[in-house]
Amino acid sequence: MTMDDPGSARSESPARTGTRRSQTLAGPLGFFLLLLLFLFLPSVAVSCSVPPGTQVGAGTATASVTGADVITGSDPGLETTGSLRLPSQKEGEPLTDAVAPGQDVRIAGTAAVVVMALGLGLMFIGVWRPRALLTVGIATLAAALVAVTGILFVSQLTDEAKEYAEFMVYLPDGKGVDVVGRAGEVVHLGVGFFITLFGLTVIAVTNLVLLLRRKPRSPGSSA
Repeated sequence: MTMDDPGSARSESPARTGTRRSQTLAGPLGFFLLLLLFLFLPSVAVSCSVPPGTQVGAGTATASVTGADVITGSDPGLETTGSLRLPSQKEGEPLTDAVAPGQDVRIAGTAAVVVMALGLGLMFIGVWRPRALLTVGIATLAAALVAVTGILFVSQLTDEAKEYAEFMVYLPDGKGVDVVGRAGEVVHLGVGFFITLFGLTVIAVTNLVLLLRRKPRSPGSSA
């Protein structure tokens, strides 16, 4: 009868423990934290300002859209002040229907959230190698979907900013300035986008390193 060597089991436990900890942080726990950050931190932001001293006067237009806004199709509104506030707007009232995500943005954002949520189910997979393979796949797919969401949304808001800028070329301060060409400068990706994308990349790379460092044993190798 063959018995396991207790000393061998003890010598392998630190490596196994380290692998489990890595797969927990760069796995279900990591997906959970990134999911929260994506939902509640700004993914896309709009910021535009007219400096004092211009003929139209100073003004600002700002908006911040979270991942939750993206998947629900919510419009947080465009906060405008001064010369950038429309005549029909009341003081402190946001401009609605200005930064609402389009259908393609909502589909991509919802898919990214669903894929990250699938990563939470990895806690039920006890075998480390299949778990690592699935983690790499889920993190890579989620990162791609987050990137597509950001690119589509920035493109949408840039087109809307250009339409708005076409009216500004007729203002005295807009003459001689490529207002339409510079409209894209007011739209940029937010901190939630970058943190989520970076975190998903770290999760994928961490599990890929684990797979490369701990190669499967051949059937004839000794324990």
